[in-house]
Amino acid sequence: MGFRQLSIGVLVLALLLYFLLPFELINSRYVQVKTVRDLQPQYEYIIVGGGVAGILLASRLSSDPNVFVLLLEAGEQMPWFAHSPYFRYLFDSNEISYGWNVTLSTYNNEPERWDYWRVLGGSSASGNSFYDIPSTSEWDAWAEDRQLLDVWSSNTIDTAFISTRNAATIDAKVRSLTIDSMTDKLRNAAIAEGFRISDDITKKEKIGFSSTFYWLKSDGRSASVLDYLSSEVQSRFNLHILNGARTTKIAFDMDGMATGVSYIYEGRLHRVLVNREVILSAGVIGSPHLLLLSGIGSDEQLQQFNITPIRSLPAVGEQLAGPLSATIHYDTDQD
Repeated sequence: MGFRQLSIGVLVLALLLYFLLPFELINSRYVQVKTVRDLQPQYEYIIVGGGVAGILLASRLSSDPNVFVLLLEAGEQMPWFAHSPYFRYLFDSNEISYGWNVTLSTYNNEPERWDYWRVLGGSSASGNSFYDIPSTSEWDAWAEDRQLLDVWSSNTIDTAFISTRNAATIDAKVRSLTIDSMTDKLRNAAIAEGFRISDDITKKEKIGFSSTFYWLKSDGRSASVLDYLSSEVQSRFNLHILNGARTTKIAFDMDGMATGVSYIYEGRLHRVLVNREVILSAGVIGSPHLLLLSGIGSDEQLQQFNITPIRSLPAVGEQLAGPLSATIHYDTDQD
């Protein structure tokens, strides 16, 4: 069966489920969002970007009933069935992805496409449900380079990763089961060549061969947007979520303090004020881009685009680095 036939079959299944499943179940897959008419003129916190970091911050900050929080997301929501494993492949990434073409000198100036997703939940909506823990050495090297070992070392974040797992125990025998003989052959070949095998999900050193672990729940794949924005969080009177709102600029007062943001919603420009903080969570490209549009960055670069400099920070938008991966595919005649 080809990929096209498989996609059609999955789509038909999704339509059948839509008409057969209770409305309450389908509706639970969507986040309760507001419209412009529902918003207040001012908030204690405005979070720009509804990716994983943004929705987590919205959840944590709004737990204080004394503050009002606004979360602005440029994208829309994923269809309800997108939270099921592999259904995401039905979507055209051009419709819901920024699709940036990036050229980095560190990669021999070869252009590459970065498909960061423009949806509530961010790129977590496109994940394959893989569960992995960063390498201890790489994480500590990152923290040491930024002089943050006291707060961002691998030891300090270990409890956070443990808290994300709710399985009481993990059965090593179950984890080692495979569904095809090729996996066992590759595994045995790696052992014969002296490579290290790691089947422990808590292992922090990643050099070697290991199985792939998945992050799943009983009702589908784990989705950050639904995990952090639970029904209880969504119902908070002091949390307002607006999707389809593209933030265009941060406003500052004479002392350089952020006073609010401008955003485009349904083709019209709107403004909203803040009395504590504007929090940028718009991604590796979106956040520095918004800073530059707001007059924070290299004076020379800003003046080239007729943007009045607010504060000179030449490092904004520099030292961009993306995730690296290399995949090798093999075709076999038999299992």
